[in-house]
Amino acid sequence: MEKKGTIVSGVFLALLAIISFIAAAVLLFLFYRIIISFILFLLPFIAGIILVIVAFLFLWVVIYAILGTLVTIYVFFAHPMRVEERGEYTIDAIEENGKRKRSASKNSS
Repeated sequence: MEKKGTIVSGVFLALLAIISFIAAAVLLFLFYRIIISFILFLLPFIAGIILVIVAFLFLWVVIYAILGTLVTIYVFFAHPMRVEERGEYTIDAIEENGKRKRSASKNSS
C-alpha cells in the first residue's frame, strides 16, 4: 500500500479532469454554432439523439471533475505524506528499510 502513489494519481486525475473540462467548455462555447449546424447538416434525423448524447457527456465531464477533485482533496488531507527528519533517502537506505520491514513481517506471522 503506497499512499504516495495514490495521492499523486489522484492529483493527476483531478488536474486532468479539470483541464479536459475547461477545454471542452471553451471549444463548445467557441464552436457551438458550427458544431450544431454540422450535425444538423449531416444527420438531421438523429440530431436530437446526438444532442442528448453530447449533453450527457458534458454532464458526465462536469460530475467527473467535481468528484475527482473531492476525492483528491479527501485523500490529500486524510493521508498526508510524512517526511522523515533523518533524511536517509539513498537507494541503499531504502533497500535496507524494505528488508527490515520484510523480515519484521515474516517474524510477526
